Amino acid sequence: MVGLVWRWLRTRRIALLAASAIALGVMAMVVILALMAGVQRFLVDHFRSTQADLVVHARDLLADEESVLKAALAGEFAPHGALLAAAPRMEMLALLLPGDEKKAAEEERLAGVRILGVEWQDEIRVSGLGAMLDAVSAAGLQVPLEKRAAPFAEAGILLGDALAEALGVTGPAGSGPHEVTVVAARAQATANGQPHFDQTRTARLKVLGTFSSGHAEHDAATAVMDRRALMELKHGRVVQPFETDGLHVRVVAERAAPDVAAELRARHPDLVVRSFEEEHRPELMAIEDQKRIMLIILSSVIVVAAVAILGMVWLMVREKTRDIGILRSMGLVRWRLVTMFLAYGSLLGIIGTLAGFLAGWVVALNLDAVISAASAALGIELLNPAVYHFEEIPVRFEAGSLLSVAAIALVASLLASVIPALRAARMQPVECLRSD
Repeated sequence: MVGLVWRWLRTRRIALLAASAIALGVMAMVVILALMAGVQRFLVDHFRSTQADLVVHARDLLADEESVLKAALAGEFAPHGALLAAAPRMEMLALLLPGDEKKAAEEERLAGVRILGVEWQDEIRVSGLGAMLDAVSAAGLQVPLEKRAAPFAEAGILLGDALAEALGVTGPAGSGPHEVTVVAARAQATANGQPHFDQTRTARLKVLGTFSSGHAEHDAATAVMDRRALMELKHGRVVQPFETDGLHVRVVAERAAPDVAAELRARHPDLVVRSFEEEHRPELMAIEDQKRIMLIILSSVIVVAAVAILGMVWLMVREKTRDIGILRSMGLVRWRLVTMFLAYGSLLGIIGTLAGFLAGWVVALNLDAVISAASAALGIELLNPAVYHFEEIPVRFEAGSLLSVAAIALVASLLASVIPALRAARMQPVECLRSD
């Protein structure tokens, strides 16, 4: 039976057109899903580079929260625990404008930002802030190489590269120091619970350089200072105990942050522990939902392609009507006849699926060249780097998605063969032999 099916395939090379339709559908699904998975990983990696795995707070408001948190977690660090490093961080909202206030007013340059106060050596162990200094490509925005290990050895501020460009405090290397003016307001709660800004502080700070997380929105609204300098800016002095907005923690590579967070909450009920995944669950779920929706939409392409297999198998049944009559009169049972045509349609699906996977793999791995060629041919810029900030288009193959594509293609090919196969099984031998 297998030999007969294979002979039918070789003698009807036009059947390969049906396999080609499946191959095109599979290729499209492989490329698009690999692109979406790559973009998802790109976004998650860049979100994670700006944050630690866990953020820990005390459940009650405490004056010396930092010391309490460190004492509570003291036994949780490696080699016996799941935590690798911890860093305190404070945050403050402020307005930034270029140091030349007259020029800033003329050019309407003003930005509302979140200023992070960090302990540098601790911070670079729990977040990607150190690597972000190296990621800045523009020479005029870089922190000098010899100062990257300790950029706050001198007083000043680090800006996101997009923020520096928006404020116009960029310039070629060696063009001289740039400055920004920081306007910070301290809020006091009134009797009705509404914030009242009772004091405004202004400081002129040297721009030590910039950082780049690759996430433009983050880099356009974030600045970093030494924590003591930020306390002086906010309060006019370094307060004791040091102000903190929680402890940011890195977990050992082998452990999943949500699992570690659950364990810590169970052991320390007086602490509020949130993992990166828990903090950003809506965004991560939205990306997953988009992938599922895209998988469903693209499945329709394969379903349409499977119609070509249905037509090809149906045509084969019509052409082999006399052969069907001869085989049935020789004692071939119906189920074996059905199996023959199902095997024929499935073989077309397998060939198309394998060819589609191969083509999709090649296209996805060379997507930059393909997009460039398509942009040149169409005269428009696809995936504009100014919008997506990709140095190269991210591609990532996920086993689950690829298995889903293969299953959809093969099942669609099999189901497309069912109707003509059942049609062949219902034929009577005498009627088949009388057929022209």
